[in-house]
Amino acid sequence: MKKILTSALALGAMTLIIGCGDGDLVELKNNGNDQAMFDLGNQEIMKKYPDYKLYDLASLKNLSYIKDGKEIYVWASNHIKDMKKRSPEKYSNYIFLMDKDKNYRLVLVICLKDYCSVIDKTKDAGLY
Repeated sequence: MKKILTSALALGAMTLIIGCGDGDLVELKNNGNDQAMFDLGNQEIMKKYPDYKLYDLASLKNLSYIKDGKEIYVWASNHIKDMKKRSPEKYSNYIFLMDKDKNYRLVLVICLKDYCSVIDKTKDAGLY
């Protein structure tokens, strides 16, 4: 009985992992930013790109099919650090987007109070 239960749990866990998609994608979480601005920025991205899911920038380091993903991750991370130093009152972040067909984008979201702009930086970053 214990063996059957263990096997059933293992199968359930495998199904969950497979069903969730690519294990190399990193879940987007708020890393200490203003929660209201983080949420507003994500809403604006979803309005502009409704067919895409939002992932953490760190996903770039993990996806082997993205050429120079690690370098692009470092570039974008440094850019955000610089932006936060210059304008700490703004919320700025790079978000990695992917749709069900594995088309991807890298967007920069910048928010100040109740307004956010979403800029597609995919080509600027050298992803395509």
